Amino acid sequence: LAHLLLPVRAIQMGGEMTSCASCGTPLEPRDGPGRPSVYCSEGCRRLAEFRLRAIVKRLDAAELELRRVSAERSGFGALRGSERRRRVQTLKRWIAEDLAKMRSLLGVKANPPA
Repeated sequence: LAHLLLPVRAIQMGGEMTSCASCGTPLEPRDGPGRPSVYCSEGCRRLAEFRLRAIVKRLDAAELELRRVSAERSGFGALRGSERRRRVQTLKRWIAEDLAKMRSLLGVKANPPA
């Protein structure tokens, strides 16, 4: 799973992708109608789909744990005080990182407005 954690960046200029969102290979300029390319090949598109599915699974698990840790106040196994705050901060950081990876793989320029 280490390859899923590598930062994947797509170089963007003027609203169009200039390199593959999956591997970084320069994209061929497109003429005519249709959406601009995001991936250089079917293989890169499929690899991005695989990575996106893995990210979605991690996000689901992290968000579920974040809700559980945020809601629990006491009881057996409950995190206390600073330990709970650290875990919440870590989960939020992981979620933000995975969301950024997901946006990159989808070819989205920046964070959507909150």
